[in-house]
Amino acid sequence: MELLIPYHYQEHILRIPADQWPEEVNNAFANINQEMYVAMQGPSEFPNGSFLLCPNGSHMAMWDDPDNYANGIISFLNKTNN
Repeated sequence: MELLIPYHYQEHILRIPADQWPEEVNNAFANINQEMYVAMQGPSEFPNGSFLLCPNGSHMAMWDDPDNYANGIISFLNKTNN
């Protein structure tokens, strides 16, 4: 984890320093049910997926690019509800 957090997670999961991660993020990582995550993920995390570019975002764009993320979610929900 000593190498994983600064060189992978901070680059691809949440692009802010780990010591500044929101408590909700730290809590999620601390309490993840790995067995359930893999069971729910299945062979791919992207079946019937769509793409949203969050230029300042990472895997957790809701925290490091919140405006683009929120607008994308709203747009997606509006399309699927029509």
